[in-house]
Amino acid sequence: LIRKKAKPGLGARIRGFFHKPKTAAPAGPTEAPAPTTAAESPQQAIDTALTLAHGSKLAEAIELLQRATSQWPEEAPLLHVLGSLLGQQGNVPAARRYLERAVEISPGFAGAHTDLGNVHQLGGELEAAATSYQRARELEPGNPNPLATLVQLQLKQTDLPAARDTLQVLIEIAPENVEARLSLANVDAELGQLPQAAEGYRKILEVAPESPDIQSRRGLTLNRMGEFEAAKRSYVETLRLAPDDYRHHNDFGLLLARMGEQDDALNCLRRAIELKPDFAGAHINLANQLKDQRQLQAAIDSYQTALKLEPGNADALNNLGNALSDCGRIPEAIARHRQAVEISPEFAEAHSNLLFTLLYDPAVTTAELQREHQAWADRHGCEPAQDPAVHVSDTSSRPLRIGYVSADFRAHPIGFFIEPILRHHDNERFHVTCYADDAHKDEVTERLTALPARWRSLAGLAD
Repeated sequence: LIRKKAKPGLGARIRGFFHKPKTAAPAGPTEAPAPTTAAESPQQAIDTALTLAHGSKLAEAIELLQRATSQWPEEAPLLHVLGSLLGQQGNVPAARRYLERAVEISPGFAGAHTDLGNVHQLGGELEAAATSYQRARELEPGNPNPLATLVQLQLKQTDLPAARDTLQVLIEIAPENVEARLSLANVDAELGQLPQAAEGYRKILEVAPESPDIQSRRGLTLNRMGEFEAAKRSYVETLRLAPDDYRHHNDFGLLLARMGEQDDALNCLRRAIELKPDFAGAHINLANQLKDQRQLQAAIDSYQTALKLEPGNADALNNLGNALSDCGRIPEAIARHRQAVEISPEFAEAHSNLLFTLLYDPAVTTAELQREHQAWADRHGCEPAQDPAVHVSDTSSRPLRIGYVSADFRAHPIGFFIEPILRHHDNERFHVTCYADDAHKDEVTERLTALPARWRSLAGLAD
């Protein structure tokens, strides 16, 4: 269980919901008295209203501007500021009405188009919001504000490719915008473009070298890429900067486990628990490592601690079931797997583990096994695809190409079973390539890679 990081760079790091009107509030006290006389000009009304709004008198600012728009109904800046303040108040219909009127009167008013997009977004009108932002962008190509708000919308719609394109344009306009660069690196990581993400984090660290969170993100990305030594260096630096952050100890422990440095991994995970005893994820991760080292009772104890903290944690229940099964405590294991499936019905792995464990219970009949397997197929299976027509050319003059894809070319049943197959392939008749979907290596991996087959690493690549 790898802790899922919060993603402040995905939208939340690009702020500025409502475009600030170009006319700034006059300097002075934040607590402005309510005006007793009508404004002498639209600009005076705007200045006074902004002063009131900045002084937490939003309702009075709106009332003043509503009176002013009755006197000057065709003043686009006045309508724009009133619409923006109504948007801040949450009055979407009124805000939309005033901002639409502002852009109708002044079609080239980019700020009003931006805030109209904000109001559309606030009202759930996402397509209309995108149209407004695009229009503002066309009117002021060098203004980063419409791009920043457009990125927020695209991320809200989980349209990551579009967000990536917009962020690249935003960075061209404002190359010093570190938050935009962070958002781009985060989007690259989400899209599985890991080398670009790692490079993005590296460049951010050039200007913000003392940021433990950026170091940690880079370490996590390098870990996913299988670049373990580089990831380790990032985590060492992360912990130098934030030695008491339980999250970084947890993540570093997971990396060390992948590197085979089990003792150090256990120490990191135990330190994470010392710093944050109620973090169930660290207890689960510690239990996983203890289970891998065959310290089964200690693993069971850690899983149970995690379940005291989060009784409905399906991962902990599933993994506890596996540990109990390894101990031969089959009825208890079955019960835990059933709990995991009841809590998370779409958890196919837990359901599969339940089927596997049932095979070890002599009290379970063949008919019951069939029903259980059919239930799995009904929930997680799919209709078998029709075999496509295969047109095979004459292969008599060339070797047949065969590819094996697995994450288990190691000390695992697949690793053991594939070894004699690879060893005895006729290399003149078969062109064999193995695609390893895991960067973990052991002595079995070394034996396999020494055999006459080509090897490609898929570690860290998205589906």
